[in-house]
Amino acid sequence: MKNPIRIILATGMLALFSISVLTGLLVWLVFPHGPGNNGLTWLISDIHKWVSLIFVILVLTHVLIRWEWLKRNLKNM
Repeated sequence: MKNPIRIILATGMLALFSISVLTGLLVWLVFPHGPGNNGLTWLISDIHKWVSLIFVILVLTHVLIRWEWLKRNLKNM
């Protein structure tokens, strides 16, 4: 059985990446830019920024957990 921490990390990364893509597309394509935007635009933009930051933290954690595997496989290249 796989390590439960890796399963949680992978699931979290998938969920956060999906939310980041969705909120990024909403801010880019749906909500207005400039001085006429409303509070919802700011909320979605803030959600996008925080979710993206947490995603990066999880990716770095994933790399640290898999560091020995990465070193071993990069050495064989």
